Amino acid sequence: MNASLGFRFTGLHPDVPELCGDLDWLMRFVASQFEVRVGEDLLYDEVEFPVLELAHVLDLWVRRDMTGRSGLDYEATGSEGSMLRFTYDEDDWLVDSDHRPGTASAPMRITERAIRIGIDSFIAALSHEVRRNYGYEVESLLERLRAAASH
Repeated sequence: MNASLGFRFTGLHPDVPELCGDLDWLMRFVASQFEVRVGEDLLYDEVEFPVLELAHVLDLWVRRDMTGRSGLDYEATGSEGSMLRFTYDEDDWLVDSDHRPGTASAPMRITERAIRIGIDSFIAALSHEVRRNYGYEVESLLERLRAAASH
């Protein structure tokens, strides 16, 4: 089991004329096209997806809950069902989505290392693109949100 976890996005942009504050950046900054893959298998794809909201949720989960083997069941704001679900099972993690394209199949097994690498790579790529194109510091946003969540 050497599956990788990949997050791909294109067309980053705000979905309103002006973003005012952290909450707007979190909820109103989207990718025109977004997908999640495990290996070559497409797990989830969406248009106009709030990528910073997902980055925040994944960042908190990896830093706080994943080590204790607590799973994650993520529903994007405004969506129905689980967009991304991680469940610990014996020595590995299972990843799945209620919105999986094509015929439904069993959850996919993936290592904790692959999850951490995939999430770190997603956040780094997202941070780079947002800073380069919009001058906004995603890492600073995530730090502020982590601090707020710890209170």
